[in-house]
This record gives sequence, C-alpha cells and structure tokens, in this order.
Amino acid sequence: MATSQPLWVLPLYSLLSSAKQERVFQPPPEGARLCVVATNVAETSLTIPNIKYVIDCGRQKVRLYDPVTGVEAYVVKFTSKASANQRSGRAGRMGPGHCYRLYSSAVYNDEMPDFSVPDILKRPVDDIVLQMKSMGITKVVNFPFPSPPDRQQLEMAEKRLKILGALEGTEGMLKVTKLGETISLFPIAPRFGKMLALSNQYNLMPYTICIVAALSVQQVLLENNAATREATKAEDADKWAKRRKVWAKSGHFLRLGDPMVLLRATGGAEYAGLEGKLPKFCQKNGLRLKAVMEIRKLRVQLTNQLNLNIPNVDASVDPRLEPPTEDQARLLRQILLAGMADRVARRVPMEDISSPQERNRLKRAYNTPDMVDPVFLNSSSVLAKELPEWVIYQEVYEVTLPEPKMFIRGITEIEPHWLATYAATMCNFQEIADEKPRYNDKTGTVVRKMKVTFGRAAWELPDAVVDMPFGAETCKYFGMYLLSGEVFPSLAVYTPHLLSTATSTIKSYSKIIPRVASFIKTLINRQITSKTKLMDIWKENPKYLLSEYQQWLPPKLSMEISTKWPPAEGIIAE
Repeated sequence: MATSQPLWVLPLYSLLSSAKQERVFQPPPEGARLCVVATNVAETSLTIPNIKYVIDCGRQKVRLYDPVTGVEAYVVKFTSKASANQRSGRAGRMGPGHCYRLYSSAVYNDEMPDFSVPDILKRPVDDIVLQMKSMGITKVVNFPFPSPPDRQQLEMAEKRLKILGALEGTEGMLKVTKLGETISLFPIAPRFGKMLALSNQYNLMPYTICIVAALSVQQVLLENNAATREATKAEDADKWAKRRKVWAKSGHFLRLGDPMVLLRATGGAEYAGLEGKLPKFCQKNGLRLKAVMEIRKLRVQLTNQLNLNIPNVDASVDPRLEPPTEDQARLLRQILLAGMADRVARRVPMEDISSPQERNRLKRAYNTPDMVDPVFLNSSSVLAKELPEWVIYQEVYEVTLPEPKMFIRGITEIEPHWLATYAATMCNFQEIADEKPRYNDKTGTVVRKMKVTFGRAAWELPDAVVDMPFGAETCKYFGMYLLSGEVFPSLAVYTPHLLSTATSTIKSYSKIIPRVASFIKTLINRQITSKTKLMDIWKENPKYLLSEYQQWLPPKLSMEISTKWPPAEGIIAE
C-alpha cells in the first residue's frame, strides 16, 4: 500500500476487515489524493466521499458452479451492462465526476450481458429444496421461481438430500423424513444440519457446533501460498503452518484433519475474545478476523436453534471449551462422514502407474466417484504430507493457471469400513452365498454379511455386516427370530409348543399355511423389521400381532399368552 504523498492508495474488497474497509471513508492525509482500488464490492449501495473519477476495467471475477460434480471455479469475465452502469454511478456522487471505461462501445454492446446471473443459479440449492419440501411443496421443479434454477440443478439437490437421508421415496414422490424435518430447522447447508442432528450424544454437540460454524464461513484461515507470503512476512506464514500442525497433533486428532484445525482456532479465538486479545490472536495465527467474528455469531445462532428445537439439549457457547478426547475425535470423523457421504475421495493407486513422471505428477491425486479427472489435495491441508488412502472433503475447486487443475480442501481421513454404515446410500451391497441373515441383539435388527462396493466406480470395500433393508425376506426372518424367542426371551418358553416351526416363515411353502401367511402379512403391512419398530407400534396398539401369534399355539397356551401380551417390558399404551 502506498502511503507517500501525493497519492493515498487504499484497497477495498469483501474479505478485508471492517476496520480497514472503513479507512476509505476517512479523509486522506493533507495534500494527498485518495485512490481506492476496489472489487465490485464498491459497485452498489456505497458512496465514498469525494470520488470524482472511476476507472472501470469492465471485468469481474465470477464463481462458476457445476451442479453435477459440485466443482467451483473462479474465472474473470466481462461484467454486465447493469453492473457497468452502477460502476459509472460511483463517480461524482457528491459533485461533478467522470467514468473512464477501459473497453470499447462495441464490447459494451456485443460482449456484455444485460444483467448478471442470479445467485440462485450459481450455487447448490439443497437448502431451498429441503425448505420447500418441508412446507409441503412436493413438485419443486414446477414451482414458479422468479429466476428458476436449472432442472438438473434441482434434481441433483434432491439426489444429495436423499443421500443424506433428508428425503425418501421414489423420484417425483420424494417426501421429507423426520431427519429432514430436523435438518430444515437450521440456517445452514443440509449436510451441516445432519451433523448437528447426529451429535446429541457423547458430549459432541459443542464441538460439532464449532466445526459446522467454521465450515460455513469462507476463508477462515489465511493460506500459506505465494500471495499470502507476498502480503505478509514469509516467516509469519511459515509459523502459521507449523502452529496448525501442532493444533492437529497426531492420532485421531490429526486424522480429523482440517476441521480439527478450525476447531482449535475457533476455541482459541473464543478464549482470546474473553481476554480482549482477539485481533492479536488472529494476526498471530493467520486467521481472518472478520471470518472469526462471523463464526462467533453463527455459533450463538446455532446454539439457540438447538436449544429451541431439539429435546433434551442444553447447548451453550463455552469460551473455555476443552479440546475433544481421542475417542471424541474419532466420533467426530464419523459424524463428518455422515454429512459428507457424497464427497468421498480415494487416493490414486500408485501400483497401477509405471511411469516415474506420472507417479510424481499424481502423488497427491485422488479419484472421486463422479469425476473422470483426478483431484489434488490442497497443499495447505494438515494432511498434505500424510496422504491418507481415503478422505472426505468440504469442497472441490478448479484453478486455470498455470494449467487447469482441480483441488479439494477441508480434508478429513476416514476408514473404508465406515462407509457401509455412515454412507450406506452411496454403497452397493451384494449377498454372499453362504452367509445367512441373523438377529443382532444389540441393534434389534436382522443383519447380514454382504460384499460392499462404493459409488458408481464400484470401489471395493471390506465385507460388512449391515441391517437388511425393508422387504418381504427381512420381515420373514424377523418373524422367525420373533417366534424363536430371540427378539423377546419371554416368548422362548412357547417355542417348543408352536404348531409350526419358527423356520417355516422362511420356507418356500409358507404361503400355503394360513397361520404362517397371516403372521408374515401382518408384519409386512406395518413394515416390521426391527425390535424398536415393533415396540413403537405396541405403544399405539398393545394387542397388535396377538391374534396372529395365538394361531401358532394350542388353545390352552393361546389363552395364557393373551394375559401376557405384549411380551416386552415397559410398554405403556399412548
């Protein structure tokens, strides 16, 4: 920045701190002329005193968003005619002035669009779609938007919401789930809302609030790149990188990756603010003060929303929040995976590449399920040297210089066997011939060992024991374990006296035996595949399934079971 007379040069852009932005409104030193170098943040709704001349280059940096892959890219393009007119209006607001345009009238007339592209067309619309679905608007694609998003943009939003578990049903008939209703209460991206909804255990909520708030704000950390090193002292940028590595520590803390750095930065900033040392803390640690203040406001807002809308939650913004334990860091990695199930990347296998030059080029490269070209790990990530095999990422972006290349940032390492549990909607399951379904007493569900692959690329994952989805076969097996006394041990005393064996529910002849067919049909009609679902129905109707079960017993025992039904303890009819 030039400080010598006669020219007083000041920058003005959105990421600049409020204190530095306000300098443009202050009088320049005596005898100096004010020169403001601004982005299009100064284009509208802003009057800088005594500006007489505007020099308009006619260009702006625009964010482009691919609705299919989610790739974002910032490119320099011609501004719109409307924006150009707004820029010229900044001159002479308080007296005579003039605008010098660094482009011809032919460019203005032929190259520049009339208006800028609306923001709704340049970003994901997942939150808008979920809010509309929650309001009962089922056909979002038919809604008369003032600036309608592309149909593909809306369809991809519905697909991502279905992956998150916020929507369920078939295409064209998608409905909001209970999880989706909870997610829609938060003023953040649905993927972050899911993370909050899953955090009400193991005292994880304070940490998830911090991480979600930090991930929702752009450019919290000043990156250790050439531009930053030029604007600050190079040794300061090196210190920031070392300190962030210390914040990440090792073990599950390091595997939590960049969100762990944001968590420590947010906690440290909160404590520094309590001591009245926030600006100094941000400067020392390479944090953007304006972003940190935005995170603080969002933490308070999310905390209030949680306390209002989620039962049994007593969240607060603790300025002395202790770092998470090793076990909590592992659980936070799983929660992040649950929200980022569609943002999984696997390292490019080096054993498939023979060329040394190619191996070196792809050293930091990762494959994603939906993109043909590889993406590269951002060098500022605390996991850049570790290069884990499986990661999730917050965003993918493209740079064009010196060559077109896509990068991922906001990196967390994951374990591949977690995907079958926390990203099940992205996995493909195949039965193993010799593995039969069994009852899991801990979850109260019918489970089966399956072969698992991930995404359209069908990446192989370890075999997993997973809950069987709803279907006739699952209901038949659950019925078998219910009759055998494995679901409710109190029924085991009746198993030797059953008029048909419990295994008859899974036999091919089950349909021709009336008692068996009636029992299975009753389970299927209410989609009973778990102990929890059955107990919930008994709270509404304690006599549910009684008559069907009595058909399996001799008359004497049939009368006896009617006095002991339902067989579960603690059932109180609502």
